[in-house]
Amino acid sequence: MIPAIIEGVLGFIGNIASALISKEHPVSTKRWRKLYKDNISETLRKEYLKNKIYIQPYITSTPPLLSDEPSNTEPKDLKLLKDYFVNEVFIREPDEDSTVFFLFGDSGTGKSAALVNLFVDYIKKHNAKNLPFKIRLISLREDNALDQIKRIPDEERKNYILLLDAMDETPEVKGPTHFNNFLNELKTAFHDYARVVITCRPQFFKDNSSEKDITDPEIQTSTDFVECTNYYLAPFNNEQVQEYLDRAISYRLDNPKRRKAEDIVNKHHFITFRPLILTYIQDIVEHDKPIDTTLDLYDIIIQSILKRDIKKTIRPRDLNEKILQWWEASSLVAKYMYENQKLDITDSELDSILPNDIDKQFKQRSLLTRYGNTFHFSHKSFYEYFMAYRFLQYPKEIKQVYGMDFALKIYKEAYQAWSKQKDTPFAVLKNTHPYTVAISLNRVGIALSDINHFSDAERYYKLALELFRQLEEEKNDTYKDDIAMVLNNLANLHYSTNQYKEAEEEYNEALSTYRQLAAQNPDAYLSYVAQTLNNIGELHRVTNRYKEAEKEYNKALTIRRQLADKNPDAYMPDVADTLENLANLYSNSDRLQIAEEEYKAVLSIRQKLADKYPDAYLHKVAQTLFIMALLYLDRKEYDSAEAAALESLEKYRIMAEKSHAAFDKYVKEGEELLEDIRKVKVADA
Repeated sequence: MIPAIIEGVLGFIGNIASALISKEHPVSTKRWRKLYKDNISETLRKEYLKNKIYIQPYITSTPPLLSDEPSNTEPKDLKLLKDYFVNEVFIREPDEDSTVFFLFGDSGTGKSAALVNLFVDYIKKHNAKNLPFKIRLISLREDNALDQIKRIPDEERKNYILLLDAMDETPEVKGPTHFNNFLNELKTAFHDYARVVITCRPQFFKDNSSEKDITDPEIQTSTDFVECTNYYLAPFNNEQVQEYLDRAISYRLDNPKRRKAEDIVNKHHFITFRPLILTYIQDIVEHDKPIDTTLDLYDIIIQSILKRDIKKTIRPRDLNEKILQWWEASSLVAKYMYENQKLDITDSELDSILPNDIDKQFKQRSLLTRYGNTFHFSHKSFYEYFMAYRFLQYPKEIKQVYGMDFALKIYKEAYQAWSKQKDTPFAVLKNTHPYTVAISLNRVGIALSDINHFSDAERYYKLALELFRQLEEEKNDTYKDDIAMVLNNLANLHYSTNQYKEAEEEYNEALSTYRQLAAQNPDAYLSYVAQTLNNIGELHRVTNRYKEAEKEYNKALTIRRQLADKNPDAYMPDVADTLENLANLYSNSDRLQIAEEEYKAVLSIRQKLADKYPDAYLHKVAQTLFIMALLYLDRKEYDSAEAAALESLEKYRIMAEKSHAAFDKYVKEGEELLEDIRKVKVADA
């Protein structure tokens, strides 16, 4: 009786009930069930215990390759997840000093299943009693995750192992700033626990820095420093894949389905890095569609799930139409989550966005999983799959791609599929115009640049530029402004990465194009001429070509003043920006008096704008005052410096009251500057 109960609880482990319980040390069913129910998040219990097959993964401290599929890496320091953590880390006297472990893995690599199994294996080893430490598994997807972590009293934490799943899916994180704030709060929450293991996707971080730089080798707690160690889930090796196929398809190698599964795995090595795909291997094997990319695999998976959910409640002749309807509805759900920067949706929100003709079964039998009053996609990669398609279809929707590495991968493959005129199951790309694709490529490049993923952004810009140039050859002068736009974006990227020669060439080509366009339509293109001149001036300034920079700034300023005479609300901010650039130039070249005059002009313009639109321009006023305080400090005009710094600080404090995350750091910088000015003032008195 006991083995049957435990096997029911641990169905995803497969046929291991006999291994769970030895005859000499039977597990107490009551104790086991209480430990299990009280210490694993309900989300994880429901979502992952349904898996029938689990293959013990290896971990490695070697980061996957950034430029290729992670399955091509050959890590040298492989360790079995269970052996390492259960036998070496989750003991009273571990061999190493680290107590916090980050476990990184891409979408579909089995991070959540790994944590659930760590919990199970730890309990199993000690037969649910006499545990070295208590253990708790919390899903960071849940709104109250931090409260759950903090709920354990400080004095008890030294006796707990804390397993935290899906840091990249926490509701509190909606962008790079939110991530840093959440990570700091999380560090505070889990301090003083005996051991902490946290799963996260490596590409979730806001820039191309290594995960170690972000997570820090040490975390300061209230009492001490704790060391962190980073591990990555390693790709499945051939032995692990074969074991999975034995259990999922057939152990007989001459079985036709087994042979087809072998062929798919051998042709698409990236499957070995994504156990999620292996869980759908039966659906993939039974499909006739050629499989060339991850996009093809997910098309089959998504279609198979929808087909399985729908066919129980509909006539066969209506099945394909209903699959398309549910696919499009799922796409709308993904769009809503993306626009609202969250990974779930409430029941009422779902009702507000779904088409009127969608049947109620969509909520109960679809790609969505319901927990309480909210729904989320049963796997985050499904959400990103839909957004990848939307990126290509609807470029204007693209706002941010923070933490969406999988969507970008599928997006690139969707672009490749489009460029080869391949069919897709839902025909969403079939009639996509090349112009829409090019605009989409450019928008993704902008979104990547915004989070400092410069190398990826550059690739997208270059693809967009290539496509626009092809279109321009077909229709003369039709796409010149688009070419200039992408050239400016590329130049801005190269400027940001100190590739000044490339940036200058691109700026100059864009300027030449905009001047040609402005000669024919000045109202539409003069502002772009001015912007490009301003950019070239900035480039010359940072490369110490001050005379050339001053000329370009003044050309831009002349145009912007002309435009502002006609439309001050639209163009006075640009006038202020160019004046500020000139002021910076004069300050850099020790012409402090003229720099002060320009800064005062900038301040006057921005103050007038802030009086009308405080939310949009008050931070610019504070920024200008801060710079002026530094200028006065350099000139030892301490009273003026102190007054400017104090006024700047007051404005930043006003903004911080509305948005702590955005302006707290500026308040801190303002306080430090004011303190420094006062110290120097006293010292020189």
